[in-house]
Amino acid sequence: MADTVPPSRLARTAACVRHGVSALCLIALTFLLYLPLLHAAFAYDDTTTIVANRLIDSFSFQTVARLFGGFHLNDYYPVFYLSLMLDRRLWNMNPSGFHLTNLFLHAVNVLLVYALAIRLAARTTAPSDNARPALSSWLLAMIAALLFAIHPNHVEPVAWLTGRKVLLAGMWGLLAVHAYLTGLTDDRRRWPAVAAAILCAALACMSNVYAMVVPVLIVVVDRNVTKRTWLRASWINWPLALVSAGAVVMKLLSRIGGVARPSQFDSKTEWLCTTVALYWTNLRSLFAPYGRNVLYPSEVVHAPAELAFQLGAGAILATLVLLWIVRKRGLWNIGLMWFLLALLPTSQLARHHIFRADRYLYFPGIGACLLAGLIVATLWAWSRRWPWRLLLIALCLVVLTTLARASRARTHDWTDDETLWTASLAQNEQNADAHQSLGCMLMRRGKPQDALDHLRRAVDLRPGHVDAHNTLCSLLLQMNRPEEAVNEGKLAVEIRPDLPEAKFNLARALMATGDYALALQQFRRGLEQKPTDIGARYYLARTLSAMGRTQDAVDAYQHALALNDGYVEARYALALALIQLDRNDQAQRELTRLVTDHPDFGQAYCRLAELAVKRRDDRAAVEWCRKGIQAQPALAEPRNNLAWLLATSPDPDCRNGAEALALAKPLTEGPGQTDPAAWDTLAAAYAELGEFNQAVHAAQRAIELAENQNNPALTNRIRPRLDLYRASRPYRQPPTTTPSIPPPTSSF
Repeated sequence: MADTVPPSRLARTAACVRHGVSALCLIALTFLLYLPLLHAAFAYDDTTTIVANRLIDSFSFQTVARLFGGFHLNDYYPVFYLSLMLDRRLWNMNPSGFHLTNLFLHAVNVLLVYALAIRLAARTTAPSDNARPALSSWLLAMIAALLFAIHPNHVEPVAWLTGRKVLLAGMWGLLAVHAYLTGLTDDRRRWPAVAAAILCAALACMSNVYAMVVPVLIVVVDRNVTKRTWLRASWINWPLALVSAGAVVMKLLSRIGGVARPSQFDSKTEWLCTTVALYWTNLRSLFAPYGRNVLYPSEVVHAPAELAFQLGAGAILATLVLLWIVRKRGLWNIGLMWFLLALLPTSQLARHHIFRADRYLYFPGIGACLLAGLIVATLWAWSRRWPWRLLLIALCLVVLTTLARASRARTHDWTDDETLWTASLAQNEQNADAHQSLGCMLMRRGKPQDALDHLRRAVDLRPGHVDAHNTLCSLLLQMNRPEEAVNEGKLAVEIRPDLPEAKFNLARALMATGDYALALQQFRRGLEQKPTDIGARYYLARTLSAMGRTQDAVDAYQHALALNDGYVEARYALALALIQLDRNDQAQRELTRLVTDHPDFGQAYCRLAELAVKRRDDRAAVEWCRKGIQAQPALAEPRNNLAWLLATSPDPDCRNGAEALALAKPLTEGPGQTDPAAWDTLAAAYAELGEFNQAVHAAQRAIELAENQNNPALTNRIRPRLDLYRASRPYRQPPTTTPSIPPPTSSF
């Protein structure tokens, strides 16, 4: 007789097949639901975190060491930034690749929730008897994983690329719990499993600080699986407590030197009432799939008499009663404790300027999904007749379909910034933060009037909205309305005197009005609060230069470059200041380094050509101009300078009138070509070719334009050349004077 396969082996094989098929179905559903995100752009503050983040540009030992060795953007989240660095290397700046990584992380978390439910059910569910039907751990796990995969609360951390820190913390946190469960199951692997749990918990905390609750959750799991006392379970897991303490310490250290936002509460009563009310708001978010927003208004509850407080207090009381009922019921207790503990770091118990966000419910949602799976599995076990089970199936399908449709619609809201903020305002037109964010986005897209309307609306809704006033200052400055910009900047500084960015914007507005002394004062006050702001250092140097304090400007530019050696504008401005001080050798070194590092910076070649002319090396100047044209073909200045050299150089080997004319003529043709320097160069080119009538006409046009632009210095330089052309003589750069190239009116 053929050997038969033992039943236990058949059962294990069937279980593996069932779990494998379930995992594939969960992954497929997750990817289908979030597929629109693969066509989404960077949104919200992804520009700051990813696009403009120079830290993630290169992947090397030094940059990784910087990630783990210090704070970035006022946080210690090196694992999160390391993931962005790897994505940057893999996908360049293609947002689809970043979104694919987020989607992959969410799918991994869905599978981890499924596996966690299976394992916890096996260790905590009581065996069946006549009075207690057996629970289906597979049904429990599938419902929990499905809800976690499709719940609308989880769209934000998946769709928002900066929300990846939530996904990473969730993944490492779940892995920590799984590792610890492995140690409880297999004594031979206990200590390696505990070490792995500690490492994963630490990685979770280095992804997002809310993972500080992971060690506490492990204690909850230990208590319910092993039936140890709370004291015993806590004592055994004391190394994990160090991970939580470390996360708290790093968060506090990251805030040292930062700018603290003012408290939104006028009293402890308001703080307590708002914290209680927020619990009800978060519970409501679990059951209401509609009305999602990326920015919820900060609704302060002022007194216990308000309905929001009473609902919150009632919800807390009911939760405490439920917690007492399930205190010895294994997975019920784990699910409820998971939800409550994971919710604590994002509640107002630890005061934060953001009251409520969908991403705050991602990790607590694991506990809620476990409870939902338990409820469905229990109802399935008790409803032994098929009519009741069909009713339960129909109810589950309706709930899951409703949630999936709401999530799918929400993914479309994250297509780009404009879609996101328009959808936010469709949910709540009175949302001042959404108006401000939409205004910022429109300003970046070159729609200043539309941006102005939304920013004005933001300050109308919330007169003390410092971000809106600050952005208005920048926008009005961009719209060449400096006086209005100064007024908005002063309001921002008055509202938040501790905000250095407000002082910097006000200083730039004051620069535009010509009030350099007051601008300098604001820059210095802001830099006292934020000394590492490179942009402010740069504009401080420009202010000093405008005041005629060129040596001080040089020092300020060098300070900015010490903070960021790759600051192109600061290096170019430093070279200009050195030229003003007649320190041409130093200027030559700075410009040479600039074109070496950034070979497409056309204006730097123009300055190098000027320095060559000062050394009476016209041939080198011609070569620099040619390189400038090659580097930046659309830039007029190197073409004008090369044409001038080819027409006026004292070195006959450098002159080429035909080429000079071919270069200069397009600079004066077409509407809007009103640069007198270009017409002056055209006149010199005509004269070099002996076409003096055209040279006279071009020189007269140059003088007319210079007078219209109130440029008497250029007018006085052109008049003697006009006399030469009238006498049928070309112009040559005099060898007895300091030679120069006429700068265009659009020069730096």
